[in-house]
Amino acid sequence: MRARDLLMEQNVALDLARQEAELAIRGHNDFLAVMNHEMRTPLHAIITLSSLLLETELNPEQRSMVETVLKSSSLLATLINDILDISRLEDGSLELEIGDFNLHSVFREVMNFIKPIAAVKKLQVSLMLSPDLPLCAIGDEKRLMQIMLNVAANAIRFTKEGDISLTASVARTDYLRDFRALDFYPVASDDTST
Repeated sequence: MRARDLLMEQNVALDLARQEAELAIRGHNDFLAVMNHEMRTPLHAIITLSSLLLETELNPEQRSMVETVLKSSSLLATLINDILDISRLEDGSLELEIGDFNLHSVFREVMNFIKPIAAVKKLQVSLMLSPDLPLCAIGDEKRLMQIMLNVAANAIRFTKEGDISLTASVARTDYLRDFRALDFYPVASDDTST
């Protein structure tokens, strides 16, 4: 009888702990959703007003500054979306949006976003698209853009001087079978990180 009572107490405690954990996750996700909304509203105002400002007469220096504000605020919007995606991943509600898209355009758009930010650090940025890279792809264009922006932003963040090169090519199928067969070996450097 004692063992049964102990087992019942443990089951009740486990159920209570599970309920508390689910409540904490819901609270966390609700908080992220509210913060996401509260941050997006002023951010979209900045993006919209910057876009409208670009349609007016500006001297080249002003135009460059407004373009930087627009691109930086767009990157911040992407970061906010990343945070919301983490929440969606945790609760299992993240869904990919599969469709056809222009792969080359995604890489060029990433370059357009990061060039002004890299220029602030006086970094050169280049893009190399392999001739065998298909023009069109099927997948989640927004997620690919998100990933590429994160990779590029990290490259900018951790590069003190020099240049950053984004290269896109088709992986050979024999490399996909054994990831250790890749002929890419990172080289340590004190000056730059690419």
